[in-house]
Amino acid sequence: MAVVGTGVIGTIYAALLREQGCAVTHLVRPGTATARDSLLEVDWLDLRRGRRRHRRQLYHYNVVEALPPDIAFVLVPVRLYQLADVLQSLTGMPSAFTTVIFTANWAGPGPLDQALPHGNYVLADAVAGGSRAGGKLTVAIKPVLPLGAVRSAAEGRAQSIREVFSGAGLAPAHESDILQWHWLQYALNAAMWPALVEAGSARAVVNDREVFRRMLLAVHEALNICAARGVVLERFPEARIFLDDGRGVSGRFRAWLTGHLYRFAGVHSEYHRRCMAHALSDRREIAVAYHSVRDTGREFGCRMPAFDSFRAVIDGSQPV
Repeated sequence: MAVVGTGVIGTIYAALLREQGCAVTHLVRPGTATARDSLLEVDWLDLRRGRRRHRRQLYHYNVVEALPPDIAFVLVPVRLYQLADVLQSLTGMPSAFTTVIFTANWAGPGPLDQALPHGNYVLADAVAGGSRAGGKLTVAIKPVLPLGAVRSAAEGRAQSIREVFSGAGLAPAHESDILQWHWLQYALNAAMWPALVEAGSARAVVNDREVFRRMLLAVHEALNICAARGVVLERFPEARIFLDDGRGVSGRFRAWLTGHLYRFAGVHSEYHRRCMAHALSDRREIAVAYHSVRDTGREFGCRMPAFDSFRAVIDGSQPV
């Protein structure tokens, strides 16, 4: 197995699979292998069943500058703005390789089909995160992994990858429409991240009624954009909690419940704190996600006053 880069998500899943006996290499840009740190201390919050919840390990990077010819699959866990270049580098890859793309998808399958014409790819969504400081990586992992094939011809590949990750103590979910799953997660993040950037932390968002209110409104706008793209929102629990129209006792209760769930997940949960550190570590990625969802909404004629209210902080934090 090869992992593109030495980032947080790639390192997490590479370490888990190496523990199960997989031979793992990390593919880096030509001329950069000798500059990479080869040893990293990993501080785990591991929620897999039967594992120690807190543990530390040393992870050694086996770095290469060209894909080995005998690998079975490649993990692509890169930032949104890096994916196009990575796909270009994978163009012409033999059809025997299966590419597992962890990078969130909003553009649809077109760029993937163009770069990987054999259809030898599946989409996954990391349920993990963390942050790096010096030679230490602080991470969190849940025992689930949404994964599916965009094209029916690749379903056999998706099943093979599920079996590999199952052996590492994960439970890959069989997403019947992984593309809609990606679009929903992407849109929700694009709606929530700006509030976190403006307020500075999840706790600050919860404590600022105005920012929290605009964040929830932005989430509703993001869901409207997803619906315009054809996402069946009622199929996803992450969307259903926000679908109340906000009127009457039911609406007030839903708003109260949403606030308490967000407070627990974003402020009091160690898992979410660790993952949030990863999500908020790259302001450029946040800006890319925000503008891509906002631009799609404008194409569909969706009203986005809450989204627009965050534009100044997003553009001020990291212009794209």
